[in-house]
Amino acid sequence: MLRVSVHGKCYVPEERVIANAAHALTLGLPLIEGLPAADEGPLALVGGGPSTALHLDELRAWKGRVWGINGTHQWLRSHGIEATLFSVDPGEELADLTAGATSAVLASHCDPQVFANLQGAHVVIFNSEHVAGA
Repeated sequence: MLRVSVHGKCYVPEERVIANAAHALTLGLPLIEGLPAADEGPLALVGGGPSTALHLDELRAWKGRVWGINGTHQWLRSHGIEATLFSVDPGEELADLTAGATSAVLASHCDPQVFANLQGAHVVIFNSEHVAGA
């Protein structure tokens, strides 16, 4: 298993991050502990950099899962690529980026409106180190 360690300063108050996670954990969503296993096939985690447009054909032909980070999810879908929404953002603006999502992998500290918008979608959550240690 590959572990990724990311550190930074959150743009929403810590209390809200913790409250968001507490809410998500009441929803009964599956909780994952890490990245998918290698035997589950390749995973493309796609961000919104300008070079992404250069790889559309490669992503269309991808023989595995595609996760689009935040708004990249909608952009991929608009280009005919099935993608799962992936996010760690705790702010409420993420809720506007959920349109069309049928599946999502989200940090438990994402805003409650994100989860409300994704009712009926296949959603799994994970705890960030910050929340797991709270």
